[in-house]
Amino acid sequence: MANLENCLPVAAYTAEEFAGDMAYGAAALELQNPPSSAFLTNGFPALQTEAVAGYYYLTIEAESGYHIKAENINIGGVYGEFDNCRQWNYASAVTGSVVPSDISNIRAYDSLSNNTSCSNKVVVEILLQPDFVMPANDYFINIDFGGVAQLCVPVEDSTDGSVVDPEIKFELFINDQAMDQNADGAGGYTIYLAKYYDSEEYASSIYNPNNYFAPCYYNPLSTQSIPEYDFNQCWNDENYYNVSPSCLDGFQPTCYSKYVVGVAANLNYGPAAWFDTANTNNVTTSCGALGVSNWGSTYTFANSSHPNIAEFGIVPEVSNFPYQPTLRHHMYRLKFSSSNADNYLSQVDYPFLSPGDGILPPYLCWYISVGNDDNYDLAASTETIDVWKIVSTTFQNTDDPNNMSSQSTGTPAYNVNNIDCSIFGTSGSLTSEKNSSGVVIQNNSNLDISNIEITQIDSKTIKLKLPFQPGFQAEIWDDQFTRNTKIFLNFYANQI
Repeated sequence: MANLENCLPVAAYTAEEFAGDMAYGAAALELQNPPSSAFLTNGFPALQTEAVAGYYYLTIEAESGYHIKAENINIGGVYGEFDNCRQWNYASAVTGSVVPSDISNIRAYDSLSNNTSCSNKVVVEILLQPDFVMPANDYFINIDFGGVAQLCVPVEDSTDGSVVDPEIKFELFINDQAMDQNADGAGGYTIYLAKYYDSEEYASSIYNPNNYFAPCYYNPLSTQSIPEYDFNQCWNDENYYNVSPSCLDGFQPTCYSKYVVGVAANLNYGPAAWFDTANTNNVTTSCGALGVSNWGSTYTFANSSHPNIAEFGIVPEVSNFPYQPTLRHHMYRLKFSSSNADNYLSQVDYPFLSPGDGILPPYLCWYISVGNDDNYDLAASTETIDVWKIVSTTFQNTDDPNNMSSQSTGTPAYNVNNIDCSIFGTSGSLTSEKNSSGVVIQNNSNLDISNIEITQIDSKTIKLKLPFQPGFQAEIWDDQFTRNTKIFLNFYANQI
């Protein structure tokens, strides 16, 4: 049974009816007027403007000091599908099992267009089945609402654009020295990545943007990534992954995804190598930026092969959505909210982040594999995986909407070969790097390049573990800045 936590009791709708009254027609049940206001996420009115046969309404309200939104609500543990609102339909394979038999459809809306307001309520619209008939006795229709209202936090006025939610990112950039990494791996091997989490606590973190969307529904027309780990046990439905066990059941490692250079999520692949291999250990920074781009990895085709199928039961059977859900496994990303959102983090409780504090992972870790390729192996050595440069950057956001300084690579989308530092405002960078002989010549970034661990998993797969600097503390509360650590490595698979 679900439970509404930190919420007031939901007032039931009751009416006196006669036996034989119907949802519609001349002998219709008593009508209920809709609430005065409820909105779609884009701010347009959503509910009926007057009483309509078959439609009834309930209101979910948080207790004093708490905040509730429509996206927080579930029914029987199942979150609603998203179509401009949260919706449970009796005919849906995803939500139908939790809709009472007398109900056709349930929709949940925010009462305010600005649903971050502490005064927001959730209005639930209920549509009866058209064949409903009132029996000759008292009759109850029960809906098993669940959800958790969060602490209500005053929202700062950020109309001038000076206040943004804090964010910290760690990105992996792989230069494959041996083979051209084409979209389909043609002409060489394919590199696969999976993150590794120390515990379920970090894999299911609400501060990971992939995890704080409605967890049981993927909107194929959105840019939403699927969660790192299916901690809600709702992604194994045949509409998503028709295998058992799903790779989303594990987080040590997580699901694998291809590493592809270019805009992989849009199937628009860029150049193979992002720097000249003759210049391997001589990439310089400008304005704390690096002139590289990689938009990460994704499931590209439903029939693409994944590594370690026998060991981990990993099969990429993805539904036939027009767009495949993305797995951005080249990046660890944490984002925090200063307003009324699920990923709210208190500056009082966390004046800074430190590795292993329950928010920031104790270390960064990836599994890297060549999959089931019969022609290549991987060895756990610095000759195979050469992490040669790490750059931790801090960029100041500006009011200019065309400023590109906060994008994932820290490089503007234009004029990349002749960077104008003035577009970045103030910025800074800390660098750890090795020279061409593999000797550490400086170690000042957020990560400790001198103590990287490479472990053999099997003949095709290695585990790369990057520790933070001893005593590292992530100062995230200067909201004018975005922080990004970029990790650069050379990759040499072993031909067999």
